[in-house]
Amino acid sequence: MTLHQNEFVSQYLHEKNGVMRKEMLLTFQNEAKSRVIPLYLEALKDPIIENKAIAINYLCNEGVEEALEPLIDLTQFRLEIYDDLISNIVKLVKNVNLNQVLAYINNENFNIKKSIALILGQLKDKNSTESLIKLLQDKNALVRKNAISALEKVAGRTHLEVITTMIDDKNIEVQIEAVQALGHIGSKETVKPLLPLLKSDNSELRDVTLGTLYKILKKHDNLTILYPLLNKRDIELRREIIKLLGLLKNPKSSSKLIKNLNSRDAKIRNNTFKALIRIAKKNDHMDDGIITGLSAKEWQVRKYCAKILGKFHHVDSIPNLFDLLNDKKSGVRRAATNALSAIGTSEVIQNAMLHLNDPDWRVRRAVVHILFKIETDAVIEPLIQCLNDEDIYVRSWAIKALGNIKSEMILRMIPPLLKDKDPRIRSSAAKALGKIKDRNALPFLINALGDDNFDVRKHIENALDEIDPKWMNSL
Repeated sequence: MTLHQNEFVSQYLHEKNGVMRKEMLLTFQNEAKSRVIPLYLEALKDPIIENKAIAINYLCNEGVEEALEPLIDLTQFRLEIYDDLISNIVKLVKNVNLNQVLAYINNENFNIKKSIALILGQLKDKNSTESLIKLLQDKNALVRKNAISALEKVAGRTHLEVITTMIDDKNIEVQIEAVQALGHIGSKETVKPLLPLLKSDNSELRDVTLGTLYKILKKHDNLTILYPLLNKRDIELRREIIKLLGLLKNPKSSSKLIKNLNSRDAKIRNNTFKALIRIAKKNDHMDDGIITGLSAKEWQVRKYCAKILGKFHHVDSIPNLFDLLNDKKSGVRRAATNALSAIGTSEVIQNAMLHLNDPDWRVRRAVVHILFKIETDAVIEPLIQCLNDEDIYVRSWAIKALGNIKSEMILRMIPPLLKDKDPRIRSSAAKALGKIKDRNALPFLINALGDDNFDVRKHIENALDEIDPKWMNSL
């Protein structure tokens, strides 16, 4: 098909059907470039986005310099092919004079200016550095944001100071972009100016700053710049510094962190706890300060150190943890109890047996809780001993624990307790038999249905239902 170039345009403009215009654009790509360029320039105005995309690809692939201006003009619109448009312009600009692009930094349309920043960032031409620095002062935040991203790619390390100043921008999105750019550059020089951002009111900025500091500092063993900040009064700053130390997992940080377990701020205590766990897990080593922390005068320190040791099943701390079972603070006793249950070795069981006759009821209650949670046949004997304890709670918890184990020996021990003088013990015995679900317990439970306590009778009926829903047929 041979038509004059104006006829190409004329035919295109007179065609009302978008699909047919698309076919024309695809067909005429095989014609001589000099003849069809006006057609594809005209197609940039096509209302059908797919047709516009065909024109963009053709003009940029063919390196049509005169298409640069109309293509850049398109960037001011919210096109669904915006990303492809930018990529194509970058392809075209590589074959034209860069100054033609740089001239647009003075354009009044901010959409065009923000697009120029993106284009320069992808080009990575150092000759665009000064123009990008100028865009950092633009009144539009999106322009400044894109200029930061571009400058980092073009000449980040050589213009570190310029990018660093942008972390104090009045716009949060610009600040975040600057912080991320510094993270990509990775210079330790930026740590000090970044640290104040950790106390920002904006949680996203704090999180991005934390991630950037981690990227920079993970390559360094010396974290002395961070440790003094653990003593600052600013609560938010301390919270974030503790998080950062936990991410970095440097074993030298443990001793610096432990005192923060006693902070009045719950988040600081919790962050410290998590940080110490991260550090211990990474280095497969328990800091001596955590073990000695079991005897700290601050009860919060004792509690959290016990929790950490239990989490790592630290067998060497078993005697120290048993010493905490008579601690004045219930939170400490509970943490030590849970830790010993988690360790759950034969050494724990043996030590528990040694404390069954302890004069302190708090110790005996803690011991039966430990045995309750271990749930192995090895704890049956010490739990049976607890059935004769003078403390009602020790006896009751021992019965519950025995019910979880489901042993024939236990089935012989529990039924007599249905006649105990204390209704709480009788209830516990009924519930334990219900858990065991042995039909041999049915006669004992049926005989106890005449109990004069309503709650006990209710627990007996529930136990019977657990063992055999049709138990009434046995009457």
